[in-house]
Amino acid sequence: MRILGAILIAIGLIALAADFATADLAGFRLRSIGEYWFDLHRDSRLLIQPAIERHIHQDLYFSVVEPVLRQPAAVVSVVLGSVLMLISALRRRAA
Repeated sequence: MRILGAILIAIGLIALAADFATADLAGFRLRSIGEYWFDLHRDSRLLIQPAIERHIHQDLYFSVVEPVLRQPAAVVSVVLGSVLMLISALRRRAA
């Protein structure tokens, strides 16, 4: 769990650096998870909505998946990685 946390924190910092690198005169903006996914593999990003609606549940995409994909990638990665690192540290301390 500690390794996954460290990887997520690294991904978040890389995403933050990429966001800073692409900032222009209009200002700095954190890109969402969905934007990064679309840039990395457009076809899978476009196919996930109909797949979820057809095979899992019709309302799941817009009520759960879409709000997650709109969150800033850097923030989500760093926070999730930090939580995993904290849980790992607490488990090691308890043992």
